Amino acid sequence: MQQRDCDGLEPSNGARPTTWCWKAIRKPAGNTQKPNASTPKTPRSRKNIPERQAAGIAAAKERGVYPGRQGGTTKAKPPRAAELRAKGLTDSEVAEAMGVSRRTVQRYLRLAD
Repeated sequence: MQQRDCDGLEPSNGARPTTWCWKAIRKPAGNTQKPNASTPKTPRSRKNIPERQAAGIAAAKERGVYPGRQGGTTKAKPPRAAELRAKGLTDSEVAEAMGVSRRTVQRYLRLAD
């Protein structure tokens, strides 16, 4: 097995020479990326990202391609919760009568207002 010479560098601690050299593995210093058509000519500031993102979302909403989250379904009718509440029932009683949780009744009442 032949050992390579790494520009004449021998280990200074008396160890036997290795078959490879760190110089061959090291990457060149500095930025080696060459600019191309997809690389912007001027760096964009990170401060402008939220503004550009908000503008893009607004434009997409106008086109109708960014509808947002769809509304969920309701197990019972929110107006029915308002009727029962108007009759003097508590939230817990309305929830038991409708078969939903008390928190759901509170949400229905907020929607009915």
